[in-house]
Amino acid sequence: MDIFDVDHFINALKDDIAIVKELPDEFSWSTREYYATAIRPTRIKTAPVHASANWYLDNVLPVLQSYGIAAIAPFSHRLTFDNLPKYLQHLRCKVKFQALVFVPHIKHLRDVLVNRLRDPSTKSNMVSDKYKQGAGKFVVLHLRFDKHFLYFYVTMHSDIFVSTSPGNMHNAMVGHWTYYNLKTIRPNMALLGQLFLNKTLSWPEFREAMIEGHKNRQGHIRLRKPNQSVYTYPAPYCMCQG
Repeated sequence: MDIFDVDHFINALKDDIAIVKELPDEFSWSTREYYATAIRPTRIKTAPVHASANWYLDNVLPVLQSYGIAAIAPFSHRLTFDNLPKYLQHLRCKVKFQALVFVPHIKHLRDVLVNRLRDPSTKSNMVSDKYKQGAGKFVVLHLRFDKHFLYFYVTMHSDIFVSTSPGNMHNAMVGHWTYYNLKTIRPNMALLGQLFLNKTLSWPEFREAMIEGHKNRQGHIRLRKPNQSVYTYPAPYCMCQG
């Protein structure tokens, strides 16, 4: 079952790159089975992690020019995050934060869940006016025991995201919340450890210590540093330069 809206993906990038759902008939032979049975000249298996743009020009472009097609596998994290032309970084940002969206039925399920979080009394599968008006705020805490893609989508419509330990889903959320300028609270783990171990602490004391310890950990955007993922830290490359 598809979870991403392919038509939206293609349409969102139509002015940047041509994308097809199926290979033309002349390349119908290029399948996983074809590459699994022998070494093929159109198969590129040597792409290093975080390769430069010049690496692709030197190693992939000649294959495309010779055969009209190139199969690169694996392809995850194969393009560097540093020293890229701005237009490539901007295209990468557009793919990540604008082109990739879920299919309509997942969007509807998200809306129903968010609606119930904002208004627990509702039992309907329809989206109420309260949801549309943003009433009934809630906070999402990532505990890493979730169905990732649905958690991700519900979190995107919460009022506050409380980040925890780094991981793929955590990093994806941090990136999206930065891109959309939403509020993230980064827990002070050292402080939390001290507070939870203090058995004599009263609730007012705990509350005051929590507020004081997190006053500088709410909503501050972290700028990307060298070698860091632009998907986790989209500022400043993915942000408008107004």
